[in-house]
Amino acid sequence: MTIGDNIKYYRKIKGLTQEDLAKACDLKTITIRQYESGKRQPRPDRLEQIAKLLGISISELYHSTAVKIINGQVYSGSPDSIDDLSYIDRFKKFCELLSLDNVQWEKTEKDGVDGLEFTFDKKENNRYFLTKEQTFLLPEVAIEQAKALIRSLDRQNRRNNSPT
Repeated sequence: MTIGDNIKYYRKIKGLTQEDLAKACDLKTITIRQYESGKRQPRPDRLEQIAKLLGISISELYHSTAVKIINGQVYSGSPDSIDDLSYIDRFKKFCELLSLDNVQWEKTEKDGVDGLEFTFDKKENNRYFLTKEQTFLLPEVAIEQAKALIRSLDRQNRRNNSPT
């Protein structure tokens, strides 16, 4: 995720509108909109001010994926309820995509916590446990990473003036 994506993400977690954040920063709403869309980059002192207002560190605005745990709740752009049917459908499709690359998973429980156990290669004996909440982060983070890659490759193509 870009800095703008992270500003938007954390702003929404705080329940602020673009107008709210703009007023708190003594900026115009269009400026926040431009930050979030990537059309404009905030100065370092502005980033510090925004981070402080959002209750996060500046480094969190620079992270490529925004994942935060607040009061035991995991946030990453996922829906408020992990039982949301459309989100579960999206997760199932994501798991189908994983299976194309021989990623195996099964429902399990570890120390009384429901989750999924993943194996990447049958020859490899390593198993990776994620809680139910953590597994629901996977599609959202993967989509955001794909978007970031698409943007980056597009910028590269525009600089080179010829698609590769």
